[in-house]
Amino acid sequence: MSIKRNQVILLIGGTGFIGINIVNTLMISGHKLIMLTRNKEHVPEYLIKLLQLNIIESNLDELDKISSIVDELSIDLVIHMASGIVAGSDKKECNNELLNIVLPTMKLLDMLSQKSIKVIFFSSGGTIYGNKSDLITEESELEPINYYGYSKLLIEQYILFLSRLLKLEYVIVRPSNVYGKLQNIDETQGFIEVAIGKILDNKTIEIWGSGKQTRDFIHISDVCTAINKIVSQGISNKIINIACGKSHSLLEIIDILEKELNMKALLSFRDNRAVDAKHIRFNIKYLRSELDYEPLNIYDGMSIFVKDYRKKYNV
Repeated sequence: MSIKRNQVILLIGGTGFIGINIVNTLMISGHKLIMLTRNKEHVPEYLIKLLQLNIIESNLDELDKISSIVDELSIDLVIHMASGIVAGSDKKECNNELLNIVLPTMKLLDMLSQKSIKVIFFSSGGTIYGNKSDLITEESELEPINYYGYSKLLIEQYILFLSRLLKLEYVIVRPSNVYGKLQNIDETQGFIEVAIGKILDNKTIEIWGSGKQTRDFIHISDVCTAINKIVSQGISNKIINIACGKSHSLLEIIDILEKELNMKALLSFRDNRAVDAKHIRFNIKYLRSELDYEPLNIYDGMSIFVKDYRKKYNV
């Protein structure tokens, strides 16, 4: 398989910790990245200066502007990571997502189809499948149980429609619960990093449900490796789960963190939320067979994350 290097990539969104890590990985691998974002101030200064990241401010609905960027900069590939809601968002926030993200994305996809530009779309493995007792594969039925997952499903369906109708090239990636370097400690960012901050600050960790619900946690370095392989190997017209392939309960995660930090966690439990899946575990045979890739186990990944966290916050 030939390796595609020095591609010109337009990243839409991606100012969160997943996007920033991916930008860093792809640029170090030799690709040229242009980031499209609503606010330049959300992008770390070192990416702009050290890696010479080109940042363009634009809203997603400024289609003429984006079309000109694609033409003038000879874009080879678009990576779409833009989103304005999270798993716990309500119906009002979802309505805003439909107007500001979903509908403009559909128009963007129409334009990319006409220009024969491939798109990699970041969906959500943690929300789009809903509650599944069996091992999740890329062929598992999609049954989102929150507005975030539903918004991702709408875009996925439109991508597949355009692929059939206009031969749009695509890769849909469905990452599971991602954790790792550069993740913030605010309570919108996920369970592991919030738990680390709470334990170190001797504050109570709130758990929705019994804590026995399971998640398939994946370290950010593994997500970056998978994306780099997908981009560099020119993989097209695939749906790919990016996950560890093993599940752990929230209480197991707390136990691992207590040992890593040598501190005891304070816990409180609240009623289950309808928007949260009970159990998530993925089959990652495609990652292993096609990308020749084996992710970190939770113990090694969390050990790395705790060290990164301590270095970042000097604790």
